[in-house]
Amino acid sequence: MIALPNFLGPQWMLIYGIFISLFLNHQEELQSKAKLTSKKLLELSIILLGSKLLISDILTLGIKGMAITFLSLSLIFIFSSLLYHFYFKKKKMEHKLMQLISAGTAICGGSAIAAIAPVIKATGPQVGLSMGVVFILNAAAIFIFPPLGKWLEMSANEFGIFCALAIHDTSSVVAASSLHSEEALKIATTYKLTRALWIIPLSLLMSFVSVSSEDDSSSGLRRKFKKIKIPYFIFGFIFMSLLFSFMPDIRFLIPYFVGLSKWGLSLTLFLIGFAMDLKALQNSALQILSFGILLWIFTLLSSYFIVASFS
Repeated sequence: MIALPNFLGPQWMLIYGIFISLFLNHQEELQSKAKLTSKKLLELSIILLGSKLLISDILTLGIKGMAITFLSLSLIFIFSSLLYHFYFKKKKMEHKLMQLISAGTAICGGSAIAAIAPVIKATGPQVGLSMGVVFILNAAAIFIFPPLGKWLEMSANEFGIFCALAIHDTSSVVAASSLHSEEALKIATTYKLTRALWIIPLSLLMSFVSVSSEDDSSSGLRRKFKKIKIPYFIFGFIFMSLLFSFMPDIRFLIPYFVGLSKWGLSLTLFLIGFAMDLKALQNSALQILSFGILLWIFTLLSSYFIVASFS
């Protein structure tokens, strides 16, 4: 599988899509098809991504690893909810944007956003804006974390866990931790994969929560449960994880499946950018970036607290 060149990375493809849309005004039919295609391609990319989440990697950390990652994402979601309801809701920020950015910050960046977007029925502009914020902060982490780890005099174990908990995307976790040591890289990668595993229960939970929030009437639970749209692609994600976990002879295919997933996600972002409402982007970008930065600052602080307490 040919590796994805930097200039075809998801963040750049999103920009390319937006740029091309500037020259193709009033192409509603074409943009509508792009939206539909991006949704299906997004789900397929997430299914393929399941191939790299091996059960053996998760078991090496045991209960401690799962507990640490669960504590981290719980604190992030609690803080993001408070931040939204006490300030950003009053500023008319969309609730689904809060959910997407929170998932991207708490779990695994663009992959988490991609996974829950179909579940909560997020629009293309909402997905694009959320991923844009996460990609900006994710890129900044590569430059911020190595000197921060030195300044805090972190050991390889501490720095590995810190990177895994506080950096959005796996690629930046690998890049930042590798600058410390091979041991930090190994620890960071394993914890990061454990953290990413929470995509599955989160997506299933979101499918219930989104229905409950949409229906505030007293019509009863039966009506609400009938409205739940099961995110079937998540079961495809789980199947891929189990398949490669229990069939070691086919693990040589993992880089190919992960590569296809990355290509799919990049193309998805291009289509989202192409179909994006540029007026909505202009009006919302600064507000959403502010939310993402404040949430990430909390993530850094809470991650350091967890590392100091449990590592």
